Amino acid sequence: MQIELKQNINTKTIRFLGEVAIRDEQKFETYKDIIKGSQNEAELSDLLLREGIAKSAVSEFCKTLKRLRIIDKEGTISRQPLVGEYGDYVLKYIATDNETPYNRLPIKMDRYVQESGGSEYSESGLLNAIQEAQGKMRAESAVCSIYRIDSPILRKIEEREEQISIEINDSDDNWILRIQNNIFEMAEKMPFRKLFNDELIAEEGQFYLRLPFEKAQKIPNSGNVIESFSASFSESIDTNWGKFNASYKNVDVLPIGSQVSSWYNEIFNRTLKVNGYLSEDELKFKWDEILRDKAVLQREEYKKQIKPFNYSDLIERYQPIQEEYWLLQAATDLNPYSDAKTIRRSTGSINIPANDNADIQDILDNWNALKKAQAIVIVDPYANTFHAIKTLKKIFESLDNSPQSVQIISLRDDGNRSENQRREIKDFENQYNVHFEIREKRQIPHDRYWILDGSAFTIGISPNEIWVKNDHIEIKQQININPIDIDKLPSEIREWSK
Repeated sequence: MQIELKQNINTKTIRFLGEVAIRDEQKFETYKDIIKGSQNEAELSDLLLREGIAKSAVSEFCKTLKRLRIIDKEGTISRQPLVGEYGDYVLKYIATDNETPYNRLPIKMDRYVQESGGSEYSESGLLNAIQEAQGKMRAESAVCSIYRIDSPILRKIEEREEQISIEINDSDDNWILRIQNNIFEMAEKMPFRKLFNDELIAEEGQFYLRLPFEKAQKIPNSGNVIESFSASFSESIDTNWGKFNASYKNVDVLPIGSQVSSWYNEIFNRTLKVNGYLSEDELKFKWDEILRDKAVLQREEYKKQIKPFNYSDLIERYQPIQEEYWLLQAATDLNPYSDAKTIRRSTGSINIPANDNADIQDILDNWNALKKAQAIVIVDPYANTFHAIKTLKKIFESLDNSPQSVQIISLRDDGNRSENQRREIKDFENQYNVHFEIREKRQIPHDRYWILDGSAFTIGISPNEIWVKNDHIEIKQQININPIDIDKLPSEIREWSK
């Protein structure tokens, strides 16, 4: 997550007489050529003496460097090109109404060169305030050090409004202030939650913003925000440091608990419009796929908010004037095999109930033909998805012996696969001698068929309805396994499985 805070601030430019160290890169470079990387006065003295310079000259040179503040009171040689001189200076600094870590922060210092006019100006404790601000803000390019202000009366030359920006990245906790081509690293920060108008929560070192649904809908490209649970947006915030225009990038967001169904329905609606007319089974697949693929929606706090798929309840949510209504209504006419149902025998049928805390053996112990199968043919439009393959891998590795050959006939999976997922699928193919055959939608029968060593079965669900967890599986819908005579299979399946 990246945040940029922009704020209009006042700057003041004043003239004063005093002792300072001012940024003078040209003069500092001259001394730097002599110093040659020495870290302190003792190292420098040894270096110069070894070069044959008289001890008295070395002593006088070190005194000069101390007067110029290149060597400090502890004898350390400065790494910044600041050169100390007593003189007449013009200083520009930030002056905010609120107590901020950058109030009285010097941003520019010049030698006074000509009469600039101005008016009398006094501010009690200015030097202390400047030094305190410099202690909170480490400059990438040092501006100055002010040791003493001797002017009994300061002259205010200019006061103007400018803009600062503060850049924040939650991955490294660095806060960077930018103004006038200089960069300051901020030691003092606000609590992170103060940077948002909505509730921010932290879990295991990661931040999540609870984003109201109506606000998510107003963000440009809101569909991607709702589907990805990641948002980039801008708004005004009011903080202890004043008002800011805040821009947020890649913020992980969570629905408010009572609105999670609205998020879910919005994702489903977008799925409908992208995929067009779908059968009732396909609708259920898409409905469950959303829940399975969106880790955010699987949070414990949301489980009771999202209802299982129910076609009748779903269609009642829409008015006949809505596009979603007609896309759903069309599902009742999209079962190409509705007049030619497969004949099933009751003998040998297996019904395994839905269970969110099941074991893979709950399936294998009841389906003996699968447990011992060596040649497997699966005809299922959704057996080619990553999550279906993950389930099949779990089944195959739990068999008494690994199958010798596996043929999977399904539709093309158009889902975006990560590099890790593609690698897992390739390993699965190689390990179990899997051959995928991709068919067009009109060629794939509506039912799911498994042929195990010459014995055929219809299966009421696809493998993706079985979710593989670390220590258990979740059977999301009752599994109805029914044996069927080979000669009762659709002709194309008999042909494919030869």
